Amino acid sequence: MRMARRCVVNRRALQPRIIIMLKKSSSLLGFLICLTLLAIAAQMSFFVIHYKVTDLLDSFVQSSLRLDAMHLSILLPLFNFLLIQLLSYSLAVAWIWFVSVSVGELFRLPKNKIFWFGVMVWVLHCYWIVSLNQHFFPGSFFAAFLPVSHVALIAVTVLIGLLAGLAYLNLFLLNVMF
Repeated sequence: MRMARRCVVNRRALQPRIIIMLKKSSSLLGFLICLTLLAIAAQMSFFVIHYKVTDLLDSFVQSSLRLDAMHLSILLPLFNFLLIQLLSYSLAVAWIWFVSVSVGELFRLPKNKIFWFGVMVWVLHCYWIVSLNQHFFPGSFFAAFLPVSHVALIAVTVLIGLLAGLAYLNLFLLNVMF
């Protein structure tokens, strides 16, 4: 009888770990997507409020430029820009989700701790993006949004790199292959 019990294959144990990660943190992924959409809406509203875009849009709609703007030479670069923005936000959310779940599994955190860790990593990345914007484009609108020192920029960059290293360490230690 003991030999027969040992030969039984546990199908749940053979599931890939990445599927288990997806089931455990689907609410985190949805929440990160909602936070990102909210951040995009905030960026657009800041732009509209501070640059008086409504006057520009009104003059654009009422003028003859509207007909000239419907050419492929204008619409194609605009479409490419929007596509690149969508892909970059999607990649950022997917990477933040991966790092959060992987580091959470490495330290065996419970599901609710992984959720809040993911939100903290998202906030850290937002701070990192704004501080990089201030460093590389000091005259832009969002550069004055949050004062950042170079020491803080370096510290956040090192912390994000450390989190990425831990996530990939967990990925390769568990031998999970996509």
